[in-house]
Amino acid sequence: MRWQAFVSVAAFLLLIADADAQEVRDEGDSATWRFEFANDAVFDSDNQFTNGFALQKHGPIASSLVATTGTAAFGKSLARIFLPDTEGLYYREAWAFGQNMQTPDQIEIPTLILDDVPYLGMIGWINSFIAFDDRRMTGFGWMAGLVGPNSFAEDVQKAGHRASGATDPQGWDHQLDNEPVLSFFYTKKRKFVRKSGFDGAVAFNAAASNFISYGELAMEFRFGRMPQGFAYVPDPIGRGLNYFAVIPERNRTAIYGSIVARATGLLVNMPMEGNTFIDDNPWTELNTIEAEDFIGQVFVGLNFERPKWALRFHVWFSTDSAKLETFQGTEDTENNAGTITFEWRF
Repeated sequence: MRWQAFVSVAAFLLLIADADAQEVRDEGDSATWRFEFANDAVFDSDNQFTNGFALQKHGPIASSLVATTGTAAFGKSLARIFLPDTEGLYYREAWAFGQNMQTPDQIEIPTLILDDVPYLGMIGWINSFIAFDDRRMTGFGWMAGLVGPNSFAEDVQKAGHRASGATDPQGWDHQLDNEPVLSFFYTKKRKFVRKSGFDGAVAFNAAASNFISYGELAMEFRFGRMPQGFAYVPDPIGRGLNYFAVIPERNRTAIYGSIVARATGLLVNMPMEGNTFIDDNPWTELNTIEAEDFIGQVFVGLNFERPKWALRFHVWFSTDSAKLETFQGTEDTENNAGTITFEWRF
């Protein structure tokens, strides 16, 4: 039924798309606000990543890094090291604030569960910058965040479950301890095919953090009536770079699909390994699971864009995140979820 609903939405958007819209670039771009909500309920699941939201503001397009405006940015001096200074590129800065959380599969159990993932909540603030055109993109960002009870993830999940009548999660007393998080993100994308109605890019992504550190290769495809730029990947806050790599066009309606496949090698993985710098957290010290060092993910998206707003739906699928023989507390070792994103421009 969920896939039928997804197809129905796609058909509806196709019917109302404006086939005669002009494709004229508009240099008078404005700031874009984005609200994103993700949940694993689309897969009838409540384990590992379970819920998250992010509020983002992406500044108007600029002709240079120094000219970017529209957000409370603090990282330009760092971004200058990583972003190219090339004539003809477009630049944007952005910030994002959000929360995400994960739980084990058996949330009705109040005791410490050692053979499943820990209860984890995180809040974070990200400042990011991108340089791009229709062939290439480079991005850099950093995040300050907090894992632990002070992330208020327990309060948010319990309130949501009370409102929806879902099972009350009983194990938040055993969540990971409070730990500050500092993260740095980098991405590099390059298109290898650009055709009318279809494009494809290869991407390299990296993160260095006490929350998650990785190196990642990805293939990204878009198909349909799409703007110039790059596909958006709706990573939960703290997992990757938040960006808006679309070249503005006026009087245009766009509807297109996207498929992103990526392979990730993990060096630090707090959601699967526990607190990084805190030594006396019970789950971190006593857990029996063994995380996979490499995982694969596929994101499938539907994007509908109007000049003043946009709506995006994504589902993502993951390979096993832990070795099956050590993950005895759940029947689901994958980490799948769905995301809805709404954007508006002023």
